[in-house]
Amino acid sequence: MSKTDEEQLRSALSFAQADLEGWRDGDLLNAVEDLEGRPRFREPGRIKEQLVSIQKGLRGLLEQVQEVRESLATTEGAKGKDLFPYIRIPFTVNVDLRAVPPFTRLQMVYHSKDPNAQRYLVAEAVLRVADLLTRVNLDRLKVCPECKRLFLAVRRQRFDTPQCSLRDRVRRFRDKDMRRAKKGTKR
Repeated sequence: MSKTDEEQLRSALSFAQADLEGWRDGDLLNAVEDLEGRPRFREPGRIKEQLVSIQKGLRGLLEQVQEVRESLATTEGAKGKDLFPYIRIPFTVNVDLRAVPPFTRLQMVYHSKDPNAQRYLVAEAVLRVADLLTRVNLDRLKVCPECKRLFLAVRRQRFDTPQCSLRDRVRRFRDKDMRRAKKGTKR
């Protein structure tokens, strides 16, 4: 079963910000299978090296997107004008269109011309995420105020996880409780 574009983008955002040091060998293998189908090799050291380089490329892309969004938010009168600067992705690739079952949509597949397998995978992952970013409204791409992670919001979602939301509510409750204690009033 294939993931929707939105699910793929959420997975890529999560992966780009994940701490790979805490991942077990099976987690690493699953991540490679998600990215490229069947992994070319199964040694955990090589898999981790591969994932770290892909993660670095994705982080670079997401940092550029976030910098551009922040600069536009601070620019006076940017609304309604075509001021979005270009984000250059320095790869040479071939793009293939293929139909996936049930053959009702086309999908773009990127193939790097770089003979180095590591850089090839990085190029494919970064270009796929860049393509997915073109399919969503960038207003939905938000930064969690609690943990500062980038996420794809649903409706008016403020936090990326329920844990971050709970942490914020508990902090506000305790702050409120402390102010009441200083005033000398009870709940």
